[in-house]
Amino acid sequence: MAQTLFRYLALGLAGMLLASCGGAVSPEVSELGDQPVECALAGAEDFVAECYFEPADDPDDTRRVILHPDGGFRVFEQAETYSGFTTGDGALPAVEEVVGDKVIVSVGPDRYRFDMPVTGE
Repeated sequence: MAQTLFRYLALGLAGMLLASCGGAVSPEVSELGDQPVECALAGAEDFVAECYFEPADDPDDTRRVILHPDGGFRVFEQAETYSGFTTGDGALPAVEEVVGDKVIVSVGPDRYRFDMPVTGE
C-alpha cells in the first residue's frame, strides 16, 4: 500500500514539475479549435461559447473532439440523433434534450448546446 501511495505521489510531483517548466506550453483551446461550441461544464448553470471542436485531420473520420478551456476534452461519434452525436470514448452516455431550436447534449456534469439541424422537408 505504501509503495502504491509513493508511486501516485511521485507521478503527481513529476506532473507539477513538468507543468512549471518553461518548455513547451500547450496552446489555448481557441487556437486549436475551428468551431466554437456553447458548453456548461462541471454542472455550471450558464452556457458559454468557450469550448471548441478540434479541427478534423481526416474529413472522413466520424469522431469529433470538443476541447474544454481547462485542457479537458470529450470525444463524440457521429450518430443518427438530434444533435448528430453520441459519446465516442466509452464515457458516460450522452442524453439529449430539445429546447426550442436547440439541442442540449449532457454527458455526466457537462452540457453542450447545438442548433437544431434544419431538415429539408
